Amino acid sequence: MGLDPIVHVSSYTALLPPDPPGAVLTPDSPVTRPGATYARSKAESDLVARRYQEQGAPVVIVYPGGVVGPDDPFLGTATVAS
Repeated sequence: MGLDPIVHVSSYTALLPPDPPGAVLTPDSPVTRPGATYARSKAESDLVARRYQEQGAPVVIVYPGGVVGPDDPFLGTATVAS
């Protein structure tokens, strides 16, 4: 296809809830139908990325546990006290 490698930054939320229930999540886990809007958008974009992979495009999907910027005083929103 003449493309450079493409990195799709996903989220483990695209794989929740696990299928089957209680399964350990891996990069090969099936994309599920999450209920939350953010997770649904990640799942839908994962399906697109996986279709491109199946067609031979050089797509790599990564599932970081979190993304933190260098000047983030809270180390991401997950660590902010409610």
